[in-house]
Amino acid sequence: MSQTPTAAEQYQNLVTQEAGLLTGKARLLEQLETTNAQLTAVRAALQGAQLGFTVAQEAVDKPAATDADPAPEKE
Repeated sequence: MSQTPTAAEQYQNLVTQEAGLLTGKARLLEQLETTNAQLTAVRAALQGAQLGFTVAQEAVDKPAATDADPAPEKE
């Protein structure tokens, strides 16, 4: 004859299960917040790198003033 848990035991098991799931959910939310913060930092770094690349590319593409328009010689 198998032992069937009583209603009180089933209730206690469900309460314990709920507590474990809520703890797991809290951990996952904390990990998500950490991941989001890291993602924000990486995106900011990418934007900075893109800006630096754009400035460098413009400097390469745009001839310097001395190359395009030499200053008149002083006499």
